[in-house]
Amino acid sequence: KVVHFHGIESVLDTAMLMKAADVLTKYKEVELSVNITPSSLLETDILTYLHFLPHDVRTRLCLELTEQAFYSMDDDFSSALQSLRKTGVKIALDDFGSGFSSYATLSKEVFDFIKIDGSLVQNVEQSKFKQKMIQSIVELAELDGSQIVAEFIETETERSILKRLGVQFGQGYLIHKPQPIEFALENGEYADESA
Repeated sequence: KVVHFHGIESVLDTAMLMKAADVLTKYKEVELSVNITPSSLLETDILTYLHFLPHDVRTRLCLELTEQAFYSMDDDFSSALQSLRKTGVKIALDDFGSGFSSYATLSKEVFDFIKIDGSLVQNVEQSKFKQKMIQSIVELAELDGSQIVAEFIETETERSILKRLGVQFGQGYLIHKPQPIEFALENGEYADESA
């Protein structure tokens, strides 16, 4: 909110993308996801920066956008995403199921990954409804080749159920606790994100 209040989203996004590019240049076996403000993807400087990254860096970079961004997605935004995907940059739909969800968003077919919000993952073992929702998201994602990432996995039971439902990847405290990227990379702590 502070970043938005001061109108410096693109400054922060640029700094994060530059940091990600540095890490991807140094560690050739690493892939990174970066949350980015949708409006930044319409800024010429940021788009140009992304397009001119080395190919081996672009193909290991994933930009995460919240679903809220896609409600106002116009042709320019859609074109920017498609153009980036053609260069090898991956696009992830973040926090699907967080309250803004619409299956119509999935029909835009611009996503390499769909990240299921933690609210659907928490206590999934106690809710047949959540399980059916996740299963339907997985089935729809398969139609356009998107992969599924479940957020907020904290128990082996959750991971087991998600795997059974077809979720390919996961993140959460069960898999690895957050830490500075340099620490994880320099100590060889590459987290296995398979659900």
